[in-house]
Amino acid sequence: MVTVSIVSHNQGEMIAYLLSDLERFPEVEKVIITYNKPEQDITIPSKLQSIVKIIHNATAKGFGANHNSAFKHCSSPFFCILNPDIRIENNPLPELLSTLKNETTFVAAPLILNAQGGVEDSFRKFPKYFNKLKKNNKVAMFCTGGIRCEKASNFLKQSGFKNVFQLKGGIFNYLNKINIKKSLWKGECFVFDNRVSVKHKLSVGSYSMCRGCRMPVSAQEKKSSKYKEGISCPYCYNKLTKSQKDRFSMRQKQILIARKFNKAHIYQKEY
Repeated sequence: MVTVSIVSHNQGEMIAYLLSDLERFPEVEKVIITYNKPEQDITIPSKLQSIVKIIHNATAKGFGANHNSAFKHCSSPFFCILNPDIRIENNPLPELLSTLKNETTFVAAPLILNAQGGVEDSFRKFPKYFNKLKKNNKVAMFCTGGIRCEKASNFLKQSGFKNVFQLKGGIFNYLNKINIKKSLWKGECFVFDNRVSVKHKLSVGSYSMCRGCRMPVSAQEKKSSKYKEGISCPYCYNKLTKSQKDRFSMRQKQILIARKFNKAHIYQKEY
């Protein structure tokens, strides 16, 4: 009934978690995973092996091009685009499909909540915010890799703003090139892959990823009694059900066994 499209930018570990959620949803008819750049194939859950299609890109493509290519393989009535870094606790598909039966509805999406239970922040708020700015104001922007700033700066210039500035190449480029003694950057930069965070010269940071809620966890937070490697952290310990903790505990046990015998597993760091 639903074809799911997921694009990976070296995010195999995240997708492995997402697939463990999708295998519980009977509405999923096909899953198309696009590797936008070379990376090791992940292990597909047994329940999904017959319905997963893997696409390896010869050259990297953009967001729209990747999902348009995946759509060519869709034979179901509905097509669902998912980011690789999300987790789905409760099945949203029945309600979404019911909404789409309305002839005036063409696109439907669930409300995304953050780890604290609030509405996830969205870049879609930007146009409303910028309307409050005067067009002779100086506007400076920076983001992780510079892509969102490229889009935002073009949007602002087309809207009449003259003094628009951005950090060329984003935080990545800044951290990679700036002399640490001259750097104005404090802390670490979150990244959407298994490194979790990076520091100057793009060296791997000190943060880990909670496998229960996917929140970055600091060394200090890992000292909490609520932090259980591979299972929970202070952000999600009181929100996870016993069933979820049991599942995550079993997964972590398999990871530890693989490590003991020096065998590869789908959750290991690859970047």
